[in-house]
Amino acid sequence: MGPRTDIVRRWKPPQKPKWKHSGKNFWLTEGTGGLIKTIHPAQIPCSGDAITSSSPFDLLCTYNWREAPKPSIYVPGAPPRWKQRDLPVAVPRDRGTYFIDQNAYRASKYPFEPLFRALSVMNPHFNFQDVDLVTNRNSLRKLFDFVEGRARDSFRIDLNLVNKTLFLTRREKSTRGHLRGTADKSSFGHNFQQTFSQHDPGLEDSTGHHRVITYSLGALKCVIRFEVDAYCNSDDDSQHPSPASSASDESIAASLKHLSLQERETPGSTDVTCRAHVVPCAATVEIKSRSKKLNLQKAMPQLWFSRTPRLICGIHTNGVFNKFDELDCASQFQEWEVRHQTALQKMVQLIEELKRTTSRAENRSCVAVYEKEIKPPVLKILSFSTSKPVLPESIIARHWRDSPRQNL
Repeated sequence: MGPRTDIVRRWKPPQKPKWKHSGKNFWLTEGTGGLIKTIHPAQIPCSGDAITSSSPFDLLCTYNWREAPKPSIYVPGAPPRWKQRDLPVAVPRDRGTYFIDQNAYRASKYPFEPLFRALSVMNPHFNFQDVDLVTNRNSLRKLFDFVEGRARDSFRIDLNLVNKTLFLTRREKSTRGHLRGTADKSSFGHNFQQTFSQHDPGLEDSTGHHRVITYSLGALKCVIRFEVDAYCNSDDDSQHPSPASSASDESIAASLKHLSLQERETPGSTDVTCRAHVVPCAATVEIKSRSKKLNLQKAMPQLWFSRTPRLICGIHTNGVFNKFDELDCASQFQEWEVRHQTALQKMVQLIEELKRTTSRAENRSCVAVYEKEIKPPVLKILSFSTSKPVLPESIIARHWRDSPRQNL
């Protein structure tokens, strides 16, 4: 009797289980559960409170990431100094690995943890009890683009509540990117910045300068973290005043000198080394490169949310830079916010709704997802199937004083 070929033909190898959300955008919904609600931008009302940059802001802390075997920062650190050079100057195309989100790459468990390590040195008594929002500038830009109906790329933002404070945690498909140095994939921006700026002595191993400021968005008291490209060491910074800047730069510098050794050596997963000086907000600069004149209006949300007063744009032809445009952005903040007042108020109302939704979610955490392929555009709020704390309990106990602690 011959072999049972009919059985062989019917047999199929076991198949791998299929994920509910598969493909290149799996990272958008990884670790999430069911749909909580859907938010349509056209249905978001205005907050009713004027959104303006004319009210003062305060600098809370600054730090530099550095190359080290374990997560390590310099506090206060400093951005690279802008280095003027005679033109024209040729730079090579960008090539190699660069950071998309350095905080998440180096402090993957608690991306906001280095902020609080720097704060423990520069502003140890700051209380978050009355803070409504802690976020990266990047997350604000994404929500602003969403309410304006011009979000070009899919995005994910993780939402967590610590007492009454909403955290917007940036989530990217990858925390680093790679450029091959080819004409169709690479530009000249990274090499332009490295060529025309230089770290101060003692900070040569720095890999990025981050600043944290606090101001109000309507009724929301916000703490915003962002990266700064450079600073200009001008003999007369009064020619470039920072909008509504406070005297906090000097007070922080003074407090830094009187900190006790115990405060300087706060234990944590991020090592802290006290080094450098506090760079005034008025001296900070955003650096960009273009092959033609920059459209400042497209860059204004990035500058406005961080109150960055100046922008230097290098104009090049195939990597040969022959002109600089130095732009006074602070003088245009009020005109820009008036023009985009409706979108700003809708963004604030959206943040309020995200806060209310997160407060009712299990473990007071959820996920906001925008997928560009879905038309019309919506923001989906999903539950967390495996939520995790946004901060260590020791940090929560220290900076949310006189308020009940929450288990996230």
